[in-house]
This record gives sequence, C-alpha cells and structure tokens, in this order.
Amino acid sequence: IKYVRRRWLFLFCGGALLGITVFLWRETAFRTVLYSLMDLTFPNNTVRYGSWQAGLNMAWAHPIVGVGIGQYGFYFSQHLPNWAMQIFGFSRFLNPLDYSTWVPAFSIHTRIFAETGIVGGILWLSIWFSTSTVLVLHMFSNNDGATGTRMVQAATLLASLVGLFISGFNNDSFRFLELSVTLAACWIFFRDCDNSGNLLFKNVWSCLCQK
Repeated sequence: IKYVRRRWLFLFCGGALLGITVFLWRETAFRTVLYSLMDLTFPNNTVRYGSWQAGLNMAWAHPIVGVGIGQYGFYFSQHLPNWAMQIFGFSRFLNPLDYSTWVPAFSIHTRIFAETGIVGGILWLSIWFSTSTVLVLHMFSNNDGATGTRMVQAATLLASLVGLFISGFNNDSFRFLELSVTLAACWIFFRDCDNSGNLLFKNVWSCLCQK
C-alpha cells in the first residue's frame, strides 16, 4: 500500500508539473517574456550579460582564490568585455568620479567565482548539489510513512531550492536571506529524518545505504 501511494503521488506531481508547463508554453505572453530574456536588443539584458562576463573574466584571470570577497566592483572596469564598454547602462559604473552607486554583479553565482575563485566556486556549488541530492534521495527513500509525508516535504524543499538557484542569476547580494532560511529548513529536515546524526554527509551516506 505504501509503495502504491508513493507511486500515485509521484505520478500526480509529475503530471501537474507537465500540465502547468504545457499551459504556460501555449500562452503567448509567457513565450514573449521567455524569449525577451535572450534578446540582446534589450538594455537590461546587455547590462546583465556584460556584468556576468566581467565576473567570469575575473575568475579566469584569478582562478584559484579570485579577487577577494567584496572586490568585484574594484576590478569591474578591468574585466568588462569590449562590446559592453559603449553601453549606456555601464557608463556610470565606469566613471571613476561617480560614487553614488555600487557596481552590481547581477548574479551571486558569477560573483562567488569572481571573488573566491575555483576554491570558493566548488564549495558554493557543492552546497547546492549535495543538498539537492539528499532531497532527491529522501523523495525515493523506502523508509517512509504510509502517507508519503517525507516525499512531499522533500519535493517542496527541492522546488524551493531550484527556484532560489535560478533567482541567483539575478540576485548578487550575500544578504540572500531566503537561501539561508531554506538551507536551514533542509538540514533540519535531514536531521529529523535521520536520528543517528545531524551531519549533512552522514545523511547522504545513510540515504545511499538504505535498502
């Protein structure tokens, strides 16, 4: 009975997600917004992509430990791509006499790699990958109640985590309170699902060893 309920719950969630995706894709307004994100004729997109490339150029030039935490703005002008130099949106950031605004990175992900290099970047991605992996393992764990509560909780946390990762391509601040709260909720969930310990990797190992 437990397996049948889990299977139907999984099929229902997958069907609902597929249905929502098809519905949104049929909407012209949704496709217009989606395509606009890749249109370089929009000033917002060119400024965002230029900032991303500047961050990646910093990471390439300082591959091990980056330029240092909080130093993105000071190295920005040195690594901005040539095609972005003439864009109006960057003019105030390139003016050495303008102290009214701070240079935005427009992505916490590229900022992490730019300021902490490959060392910090690997640690940053490992947080997302390991947490997501454990959530997926808990979703398909056999040790669950008859109602499939653990699967629902894990799926909810995973959806929140994926949404936050995507929002990281627009949010460039370390004051990412939503991420801190969601990660805390994930680790509390892991602790409650495994009474043998609270360590993340111990939970990974316990999930992998479950039969």
